[in-house]
Amino acid sequence: MQSVVQYARLVRPDQPTGGTCARVLDVGTGTSPIPFILAERERFTRVEGTDWSTRACRYMSERAAARGLADRLQYRQADGRRLDAIYSADSIDILLDKGCLDCFVSGRGHADIVVYLAQLRRLIAPPSGKLLLLPVNGAHIPTLLATGAVVREAHMRQAATDDEPAARFAACHALPPADVAALEDAAWMQHCGEGVAGGRGKAWEQQLFIERVVAMEEKHLFVCGLQPLPDGEPALECGACGRCHASAGYPDRCGCGCKLARWCLS
Repeated sequence: MQSVVQYARLVRPDQPTGGTCARVLDVGTGTSPIPFILAERERFTRVEGTDWSTRACRYMSERAAARGLADRLQYRQADGRRLDAIYSADSIDILLDKGCLDCFVSGRGHADIVVYLAQLRRLIAPPSGKLLLLPVNGAHIPTLLATGAVVREAHMRQAATDDEPAARFAACHALPPADVAALEDAAWMQHCGEGVAGGRGKAWEQQLFIERVVAMEEKHLFVCGLQPLPDGEPALECGACGRCHASAGYPDRCGCGCKLARWCLS
C-alpha cells in the first residue's frame, strides 16, 4: 500500500493552496483505504473510486462524508468494461488498479481483458499520466499488457520444494515452453516500442508500457505509462530498501537480503 501512495506522488501538479489538482481514480476500489490516504494525508483534492457494487460505493461515500472529505473524495458505481460511459478520454492523471484486473484474469472474464485494458489506457491523461497496477493473479504481466493473453509463470506451476511453497495458481493455458517464450519475446518487443514485425502499428498505440516495477515479497507494483522507455526494459526496484536493479540482470535477491521474485519480468 505504501508503494502505491509513494508513486502516486509522481504525478501531482501542486495548487497554490498546498494541495494537488491531479485527478486520481481507483478502479474496483471496494473498501480500500488508499483513496482516503490520498485525499486526507496526501492532500489530493480530486480522488474518485469506482466499483461494480453499488452497496460498496454507498458505504464508502458515507465514510468520506463522515470524515469531511466529500468535497475531495467521491465514489461511483461503474462497470470496468464501460468506464467510458462515465469518464471522458485523457481525463485521469493517476489510475489505480489494486485487484480489479485480477477479477478478469482469475475469474471467467478472460474475453474482457483486452476491453478492460483499452478502457484504462483511454482514461490516462497524456503525456505523463500513470497506471499504478498491483496484481496478484500470477500472470506474466508484460505479456498480459501487450497482448491480453494470460500466461501463467513457470515458477507458479512448479512443485513444492524445501525452499519454496507449492504453486498457488494453476496454469491457465497448456502452452509448450517454446510457444510461451515466443509470446513473451513478442510482448517485450512491443514494450520496447517495436512491433512484432518491427513497426509501430495499432497494437503499439493501444497498449500500456511498464516503466518501473517495485518488487515485494508477495506483490509487485507496476508503474505503467503511455510510451515505451527510450532505453529499453524497466528497472526493478526493491520494495524494502529502494535500490534499483538494471534490466541487464535482475538478481534473485537484493543486497539488503530481500527476495526479488523476478518472474514478473523474466
